Amino acid sequence: MPRRTKEEAEQTRLALIKSALQLFSEKGVAHTTLMDISRAAGVTKGAFYWHFKNKLEVLEAITQEYALPLDEAAQQKLETLTPSPANLIDAIAFYFETLEQSEALIAFQEVILFKCEYTDEFSALLKRDKDDLEKARDTFAAFMGDMDEAHWLGPRGDAQHIEAVSQALLNALVGALLHWLTTRQGILSQTVTQTVRLILRGGGLKVD
Repeated sequence: MPRRTKEEAEQTRLALIKSALQLFSEKGVAHTTLMDISRAAGVTKGAFYWHFKNKLEVLEAITQEYALPLDEAAQQKLETLTPSPANLIDAIAFYFETLEQSEALIAFQEVILFKCEYTDEFSALLKRDKDDLEKARDTFAAFMGDMDEAHWLGPRGDAQHIEAVSQALLNALVGALLHWLTTRQGILSQTVTQTVRLILRGGGLKVD
């Protein structure tokens, strides 16, 4: 395939992804048709099928295009930091600051949390979301587990305690995101930072 044709094909694929994300966030996944996406992208339905089989594949492409890069950037940032409460707060704040500054990422979160029915063909997405949340919890736990005694108010937490704090932290972050997406009150990253501080302090860590 000539290079120009490959570039045009990629432009079409991106147009379909962007159009699908916008429509999913406005109408919901179930109420958006493949024809809706094709028309919004300015291409034929045949062009849609050249790139994607169904809406599930489009959602997966949206995840790869928008959500995955942020997840990887946050993970890489955490891996470069010395384990401490302050650095954990910074890494989480980075994630949410990036999210709230991107209309595409906001739209993606709205689709995943509010506009997608996890039945039939989309049930695999629910499992992946569950796996992603568990991975985030385990990442928090590993980072806290590597914090030395100096970062704890009392005796260093054992594995069970750290896991409990990590789960509480994850639950609080999801709750903060849901509330912000619903109300758009306040600055998300500031709310998250305050939340993380409270959870870590309550879990026995020294937080400035």
